[in-house]
Amino acid sequence: MTEPQSWIGSLFASKFLIESFVAEGSQGYVFRAQDTLLGRTVALKLVPGQVDAKRKARLMREAVALSRIRTEHAPIVYEAGLDSYSGMDYAVFEWLDGAQLSSLIGLPISEDQVLRLAASLAGALSAAHANGIVHRELHPAAVIVSPKADGSTQAKVYDFGLAKLEDEVSAGVQTNPGELQRYVGYLSPERARGSEPDQQSDVYALGAMLYELCTGALPYEGRFERLQAVEVSSKAPLPKARPGFALSPMLQAAVSRALSPDPQERFANAAKLDELLQAMLRERPLRNPRSITAVTVDQRNLHVVVGRADGSVEVYARDTGLQQMRWAAHRGPVTALTFRPDTEEFLSAGEDGYIQLFSISESCRAGTWPGLRGTQFTLAFSPHGYIFATGERNGRIRLWSLLEQRPLGELSMHQDAVTALHFLPEGRFLASASEDGTLLLWDVGSMTLAERATWNRGPVSHFAMHVRERFVVAFRDGSLAMSRWSSEAPLWHHPVHRGAVTRLFEQHGGQAVFSVGLDGAIHCTDVFDGSERRVALFHFEGIHTAHLHTASERLYVSNDSNLLRWTWGPNSVPILEGFLPEHGRSGWVS
Repeated sequence: MTEPQSWIGSLFASKFLIESFVAEGSQGYVFRAQDTLLGRTVALKLVPGQVDAKRKARLMREAVALSRIRTEHAPIVYEAGLDSYSGMDYAVFEWLDGAQLSSLIGLPISEDQVLRLAASLAGALSAAHANGIVHRELHPAAVIVSPKADGSTQAKVYDFGLAKLEDEVSAGVQTNPGELQRYVGYLSPERARGSEPDQQSDVYALGAMLYELCTGALPYEGRFERLQAVEVSSKAPLPKARPGFALSPMLQAAVSRALSPDPQERFANAAKLDELLQAMLRERPLRNPRSITAVTVDQRNLHVVVGRADGSVEVYARDTGLQQMRWAAHRGPVTALTFRPDTEEFLSAGEDGYIQLFSISESCRAGTWPGLRGTQFTLAFSPHGYIFATGERNGRIRLWSLLEQRPLGELSMHQDAVTALHFLPEGRFLASASEDGTLLLWDVGSMTLAERATWNRGPVSHFAMHVRERFVVAFRDGSLAMSRWSSEAPLWHHPVHRGAVTRLFEQHGGQAVFSVGLDGAIHCTDVFDGSERRVALFHFEGIHTAHLHTASERLYVSNDSNLLRWTWGPNSVPILEGFLPEHGRSGWVS
């Protein structure tokens, strides 16, 4: 086989159009391809004809194993065989969008997120064990994490090329010592001493992954000689939460049991662990009351304000991360936050229908505007700070006088929820977007419609504007577009996210936009041609809210109940500067 890059653009087996080269693994080359007959994206694995028989056997073993496992927590295998034209063995799998768990290990994670990930992994192993399949080589690089449409975590286990099948002699799947030590941190003590893999060794590997997620380290420091020396009677490792995290005794006990040096003391199989994890999830609220639902930062970059699902609003010092004050602001989740320009006053909106004005300098609630419960969706201040606008779920926009604390009027043309509001710099015009796909520009002085986008590409989730004539739009399908009010179609329209975009921010100077989405990704896109400007980064779950402080180019991102602060270093590489933990009281954790 020639260089894998040379296959891009070619048609394999008369129907798979190869789009890009993904990686070279232990079984051969992996490509992203389009099934031209069925119209779907697939992962195409090819084994060159001149390679050794072991790699071919591994590819077929993975295909056989996955064909027997019917679970949402493992990829689907569509077909496998020998292509007569090229003479290459191949297998076609479901394409998995997302990031390897190994690339996410160092990120902050809440206990709810650990439980959801653990349940997905245990579900995959449970299905494998029920079909007589032992994975043998479970590790974070063999797991793809991809948030679902609602932003919740979905993990899928793959890389079954070394799987031990119930009806296959063990000699056919032996690994050499070098392969054993590739992922020694997830190897059970008995396997390090030469025992055959079984369901209990898979359980240990899963326990080691959970231990690493919770603590940031591996059991026994991930050292082969330490694993070999562990005695059956030794005490199982007990995960202790790393700084800024909290672990319940039940989760600690479950992970510790999975890591027991004595295989008989572990969970008998993954199904037993899965049952416990599912029971723990059922006992937790459907929504973490401490989940972050809104965030904003003042223009002078002094204060970070966080709104949570329990209705509380918390103010933190931007430099230290120490909490300065807290209010029980709403009877229900906070839906929006925004600072009054050049002041230490901010507005909060909640699902209870109320809009509250708070003063940080005076440490008080400075005003209240009642509304209809469940209608407030988004907020925006005019540049001078005396007028603010609210966008509602019924499509109505209201303008309010801050000083007189009264409504100034209504703008009614959207037919669905208003998802974004933006005052232009001079304050005369207000742009609005809606889930009905409409994009409108209002003259605030005359309360009339000034401009309207003549095209509609579906539900709009957010937008950003630098000048009146040009804007970037984020759509519910994850795509971005740039246009002008006078254009009959977008100047460019590209797919960027794999799920709905939740926030869109203009970079300082208006050359690019940052977007975050329910796929857990952050992208930086060039305004003029739609190309990627920065290295994209990914999170465990979908991002529901975020805020960009444009002057410092710090992006504050919600991660369940934790708040992450990102910046970009040399070569546009993302850097996690720190995070505010849900239970921490010591400020930013780096």
